[in-house]
Amino acid sequence: MIIPQTQSGVMKTPDAGVDFLIRHPEPRQQILDYDTQMKWGAILEGPSAKSLWWIAYFSVFSRSGVVV
Repeated sequence: MIIPQTQSGVMKTPDAGVDFLIRHPEPRQQILDYDTQMKWGAILEGPSAKSLWWIAYFSVFSRSGVVV
């Protein structure tokens, strides 16, 4: 799962991955790992970015076939 850039600007959160996990605790036990590429102060080009277009990714797994 990825968190894409949805708008251009300057990243204002220290770690969008941690922020996501705080706001959405339900899938936390199903996230094997994550990596945040765009952190505080990074320049976001928005959805039309040609290079690194994602902010963070999560490796999500499910033992039941359904991710909650």
